[in-house]
Parts: sequence; structure tokens; C-alpha cells
Amino acid sequence: MLRFAEKLDAVAVATNPVRYLVPDDAFLADALECMRAIVPVASSNVSRTNAEGWLKPSAEMRALFADRPDLCDATLEARRAVLVRSGSEAGPLPGLPDPRWTFRRRRARRPMLARRPTTAA
Repeated sequence: MLRFAEKLDAVAVATNPVRYLVPDDAFLADALECMRAIVPVASSNVSRTNAEGWLKPSAEMRALFADRPDLCDATLEARRAVLVRSGSEAGPLPGLPDPRWTFRRRRARRPMLARRPTTAA
């Protein structure tokens, strides 16, 4: 990919194939993938080969790309450009709540909603 970017005179960035927010959600991502394909949850039916498809913080990405810090710098510059064009410097996705908080809150509320008493009409 680096040679391809160089050939096109494009800026390369550091990235990984994000499929879930935290490492513990790898199995959930596998289950959803298998549900979409209507197949049993089994390693033979899952496209991932390891549990590295989670949204890593900047420090971990820098460690992974230690030999190419310029790629991490380019990633942050691309993010800044998106935020400036959108008119927001507030968060990772302008106008949207932090996805980690939203997902965890929704997951935590599920059992509470199941236990909530219903009122008779």
C-alpha cells in the first residue's frame, strides 16, 4: 500500500481494520458476522485472523508504527483537516457522541430495561 500511495503521490496514513471498539468485543463482532451470513459461530466462518481489529488509541498506534512515525503524523493531520472542514474541534466525530460511551451505556442499560416494571394501563 505504501508503494501504491507513493506511485499515486498520495499521503499514506496509519490505520487498522477496525471492527469493534474494545478487544473484549471480538467475539461479538464474530457472532454478528456469522449472523449476517446465517452460519454457525466458528473460526471457519469468521473473516478475522486475530483480535486486533479494535479502535486503538494514538499511543498504541504509534507503538505499532514505530518505524514509520510519519504515517501516524499524517493520520492526525488528516483528522485535523476533517474537523476543521466540519467546523468542529470537539470530538472524534463532529456532532456525534463518543461512540465508546454510547455503546457501553446501551449495553449496560439492556439488563436494567429488562427488569424495569411495567405499569398496567
